[in-house]
Amino acid sequence: MTGEKYDLCICVEVAEHLQETHAGMFINSLCQYSDVVLFSAAIQLQDGRHHLNQQWQSYWVDLFDANGCECLDIVRPAIWENNEVAWWYRQNIFLFVRRDSDSAGLINFRHMASPILNIVYPEHYKNKASLSSNPAMLSCLKCMVFYCRRLVRKLIGKMQ
Repeated sequence: MTGEKYDLCICVEVAEHLQETHAGMFINSLCQYSDVVLFSAAIQLQDGRHHLNQQWQSYWVDLFDANGCECLDIVRPAIWENNEVAWWYRQNIFLFVRRDSDSAGLINFRHMASPILNIVYPEHYKNKASLSSNPAMLSCLKCMVFYCRRLVRKLIGKMQ
């Protein structure tokens, strides 16, 4: 650690490439570099190469929480249906802010500190499931897509 602090630390789709034994130390380092961290990591069963530590989003939220940072789920609702953004970012990205700081002026978004965390992006996961042979799975997936879209629209409405 250089001792320097930055306005923003960005770490996207990297942490899943580290062994789980290093995850806590890695998140601690990110939190030492900045009071605001934009973060994403591949979830369980997500495709990719050399993934050693795929975890649900709540796993990473807990690690940030242990370092004094709260999760502000303000990015996903804004990009969820934007096909120009890769689906894994739309699914996995969060903003973490140190609780005892408001250097980024994000205090107005603190009401979003309890997001629905473990959400998968339906367009990707429907290809993983054997939908043609399992109509119940297809029905469940359609309900999930409808619910996620409704939730995202509701959150975007609160942000405006």
